[in-house]
Amino acid sequence: MNELKAFPFMECIGPDTVPYVKIPVRLSEEISAQKAVTFFRSKKIEAERIYTPLHLQKPFRQYAAYPLFRSEKLWNQVILIPNPVQNKAGISRIADAFRQFSTMKSNYAQ
Repeated sequence: MNELKAFPFMECIGPDTVPYVKIPVRLSEEISAQKAVTFFRSKKIEAERIYTPLHLQKPFRQYAAYPLFRSEKLWNQVILIPNPVQNKAGISRIADAFRQFSTMKSNYAQ
């Protein structure tokens, strides 16, 4: 995960000591999580969004008395990327994709 800490538009959430299967990454506010996931998948990296908050799912909307702005903000900012563990080639491939993304990130604004 240290290779990913060099990108100012994103932050790895959670301690480095946790053995993540998917690494949670918080993107800066101007970047769309959905568009970022689409970009990484185009590079054959199985990124995904975090679960959809219940109050945004149709069957549960009626139970939200108030908008849950914090949940929506995190849903729009956090993505999951695969953890290549100790595979240097996998880490390099993900870091390269983040480098490419950083040069094009204005295309992925919300």
